[in-house]
Amino acid sequence: MLGGAGAMGSVTIRDLIEVDDIEEVICGDIAIERARKLATRLGSDKLTVQKVDVRDKDELRRVMRNVDVVANATYYELNLHVMTAAIEVGIDYADLGGLYYMTLKQLEYDEEAREVGITAILGIGEDPGISNIMARHSANTLDRVDEIHIRDGELTLAPIMFKYSVPTILDEYTLEPVVFRHGRYEKVPPLSGEEVFNFPEPVGKRKCYYALHSEIATLPKFIEGVKEVDFKVALDENFVKMMKMLNELGLTSKEPIDVKGVKISPRDLLLALTSSIPSEIEAVKDYTSIVVITRGDKDGVPAEVACYFVCKNYEPWGVSATAYSTGIPLSIASQMLAKDEIKEVGVLPPETCIEPKMFMAKLAKRGIVIKRRIVKEEQE
Repeated sequence: MLGGAGAMGSVTIRDLIEVDDIEEVICGDIAIERARKLATRLGSDKLTVQKVDVRDKDELRRVMRNVDVVANATYYELNLHVMTAAIEVGIDYADLGGLYYMTLKQLEYDEEAREVGITAILGIGEDPGISNIMARHSANTLDRVDEIHIRDGELTLAPIMFKYSVPTILDEYTLEPVVFRHGRYEKVPPLSGEEVFNFPEPVGKRKCYYALHSEIATLPKFIEGVKEVDFKVALDENFVKMMKMLNELGLTSKEPIDVKGVKISPRDLLLALTSSIPSEIEAVKDYTSIVVITRGDKDGVPAEVACYFVCKNYEPWGVSATAYSTGIPLSIASQMLAKDEIKEVGVLPPETCIEPKMFMAKLAKRGIVIKRRIVKEEQE
């Protein structure tokens, strides 16, 4: 488990060590003291800790040779580096997604993965991950698929500024989102496309905006016939104003500028200033909901399928709903790989290699229950 000391990775580890037939879980993280504190808190004989700098490929390959599956919860820009090391060693792999562009780069290594006979699953967290599987489940229900719309909403009862990696948040909400319209990929302005979406209670009505996400990189390629795919996330209006202001001021730029003879990128400065802000706090109280709306035809008439779930913060572990619903799918997919329950080989998104009903049953055992509603228009 790489990045196991983080908010999402620690949830994956917690789930893995509770499975009877898993003998050992290695928490590999450069933040070794944080990893040791996690191990002490969990107190499991199954869990060992190793300091791993994933940027050192020799070290990475050495660690990988002692495991059956590599679960990667590190910063998404490291995904290609980690995945190619797994291919070189010949070990099955899963990660939390590559924020569109990294996912496209990873897909280019499909042939290499097939040659060595491994499976590399791209984006198996909450979204991407559960969202992809819900889209596949809905598509399987219809005779023809025209549109897929993914909406991500949450209700936070104990506010926290950042629930996951700050660098990822900056990229997700300041880079141009990509949407799939009329069978073509298009870029749209960051945080545009405002709409009020009604999520299941208690999340309720929330303002949603376009954001850069990996589902758009894969669903149009692997869901046959679809002509429109988009992703929007519900965000607090003050957060939206803050991100837009940071962007307008140039503080999210990666291009170095000269400050009194010192070259530094505004983004690096911003990350340094926010490094002391925790990305996860104990006992945060929240709900998260993902809704996937799929439209097409069923039995010769237009039909709409809505797949959705609502997840509450997991009180026994003191983790947020976002962390729980992201870390659990990575654990489930890793176990499925270890047990040879996923037969396809290559570099693959979840919608191509994970059987939806089996996966959803495993989620339900952990309290993440996916529901489905089908509406068919009446013929005149």
